[in-house]
Amino acid sequence: WTHPPAGWPEPESAELLGLVAEFTDGLSPREKEVYRLRFVEELEHREICQRTGLSDSKVKTSEQRIRERFFEFMQHRGYFEGYVQQNRGWLRFLRSWS
Repeated sequence: WTHPPAGWPEPESAELLGLVAEFTDGLSPREKEVYRLRFVEELEHREICQRTGLSDSKVKTSEQRIRERFFEFMQHRGYFEGYVQQNRGWLRFLRSWS
């Protein structure tokens, strides 16, 4: 093929999806839950606290650690070269690929 069939992810998107899956596989069960609720379901902290029983500070801390680790994970794989991490910057960058 010169191009993937209609409906298939572009190669760059498929690569990113694979990297995100690899990253999330390495998260603890609590981090996976926070990741899913915050970044997949896009819930607010209050809703995550209600669903998980975690305190607001634990949710915020987990989210911050996930963001930092993801940024480092992707940097080690050649992404974000020359990019300085800023609050929510990498998430905007990643969403621009989807």
